[in-house]
Amino acid sequence: IRELKLSQNMFLFHNISDDDLKYLYKKCFAFIYPSKYEGFGIPLIEAINFDCKIILSDIKVFKEISDGHGVYFNYESPEDLSHQIINCVSKELDNFKINKKVLDKYTLSNISNKIVELY
Repeated sequence: IRELKLSQNMFLFHNISDDDLKYLYKKCFAFIYPSKYEGFGIPLIEAINFDCKIILSDIKVFKEISDGHGVYFNYESPEDLSHQIINCVSKELDNFKINKKVLDKYTLSNISNKIVELY
């Protein structure tokens, strides 16, 4: 970040409060999730809830959570990620937002029912 002189434009946070996290979701230009391996992806659920523009690694769990309605990039290709970021910045496209209806399957009652079914 220092070498590329990006310190004015990039911020790294650790152990932030829930209120600060909510503020960041509300104020971010886009939520980018460049994960190679992910068990579930709670930050993705949070980003959808806050109606963020979202760019995701092209991995199975993210496609499952977003019902295949996300903007994806090949996690092994920095060029592909760059292309999606440029598209996100240069265009006002709704396809960078995932419909909040996908959150219906992650309500507390739905999750509780699934856990009960498992047991």
